[in-house]
Amino acid sequence: MKFFSSRLQTLPSNGLSSDVFLSGCPHYLIHKSPAVSEALEAHRWWSKGQLADLYPSGIPAVVVSAVSAISNGFARAERERFEELERKRSKQTAARV
Repeated sequence: MKFFSSRLQTLPSNGLSSDVFLSGCPHYLIHKSPAVSEALEAHRWWSKGQLADLYPSGIPAVVVSAVSAISNGFARAERERFEELERKRSKQTAARV
């Protein structure tokens, strides 16, 4: 692990390994990118309040940004699921009237 800590100098400014752009497959990010794997692992530790335990020497700013992006993405997905359920419920209610 510790992709971000050990490779900060070798990453492009967007935080992704350059080989990500060569694959063309969106799932490549999830299955092959060490940066995404570490970000997801860091998010799991953060969600349990233990992120500082994963990075005892200090949490890199890029990890904080990655965890924030993942958390925001999960919240957005949950909000979209809720809104879709509300739309379906509204349609069902309107169809009954």
